[in-house]
Amino acid sequence: MKKFMGIALAITMTIVLFVGCASGSKTMKDGKYRAEFKEFTRGWKEYVEVTVKDGKIADVDFDGVNEKGEKKSADPGYKDAMTKAGFKTWPEDFYLKYEKQLVEKQDVTKIDAVAGATTSAGNFKKLVTELSKNLKSGNTKTVIVAVEEKK
Repeated sequence: MKKFMGIALAITMTIVLFVGCASGSKTMKDGKYRAEFKEFTRGWKEYVEVTVKDGKIADVDFDGVNEKGEKKSADPGYKDAMTKAGFKTWPEDFYLKYEKQLVEKQDVTKIDAVAGATTSAGNFKKLVTELSKNLKSGNTKTVIVAVEEKK
C-alpha cells in the first residue's frame, strides 16, 4: 500500500508540475506601458498607461491632458459642460469605466462603449490596440499614435 501511495504521489506531483508550467506561460510581459496620441484634439491629448503583472493587465490609467498637463478627468468645467448638454457621463466617470473593463476582460475588443463617450471608447481601443505589440514584446517605450483625420 505504501508503495502504491508513493507512486500515486509521484504521478500527481508530475502532473501538477506540467500543468503549472503550461499555465505559467505569459502572453504579456510584466512592466508599465504607455501610448498617447501625437496631437491634441479639441484641446486634449488622450493617453493610456497599462501595467502588466504576472502576465495580466493589473492596472490601467486612461485620461486626457491639456497643454498645461492638467487632466481632463479633473476638469470641473468639462464635467459641467457635459452635464448641461444632457450627457449622463463625463471624463472622470467614463475613463474609470473603460479602465475597469480592460482589467476585468483583459481584451480591448470586448470593451463596451459608454453612452455619451463613444469617441473616447474608440480612442481607448485604438491606443490599447497600438500598445498591444509592446505588451507582448516587453518594449516599454511610449507609443505615439497618429490622430485620424475626420472626413
